[in-house]
Amino acid sequence: MSKKAYNLFSLCRFLFEEAVLAILLFLILPQINVHPPIWLVIILMLLYAIYNCITSIIVAKIIERRSAVGMEALINSRCQTVTDLNPDGYVKVGTELWRACSLSGSIGSGNEVEIKNVNGLTIVVKKVE
Repeated sequence: MSKKAYNLFSLCRFLFEEAVLAILLFLILPQINVHPPIWLVIILMLLYAIYNCITSIIVAKIIERRSAVGMEALINSRCQTVTDLNPDGYVKVGTELWRACSLSGSIGSGNEVEIKNVNGLTIVVKKVE
């Protein structure tokens, strides 16, 4: 879900929940002879609005974070060549050995490279300057 879609969903959810709270406090409770003071109603609604804003901000920040797993997490990370890349060879990503293809032409063994793309089980790398 994108950040814009989440913000719209969050706003609609917030308005719906505030409406339910207002109905409860102004329509349902008076029918059972419970009449909360208006200052209490205002404080409850303000506290709920603050709670909703804080949780929405936290979730929006989580949504826009970069993926920590999967192929997307490899993009723009750095690794080291294990064999010469002419333009194909092998690189070590963390503790794993990956087949790699170089965008920078020939790269010697032991050089640091940056992952630019993932094509199936082959990663496309570029030499770090």
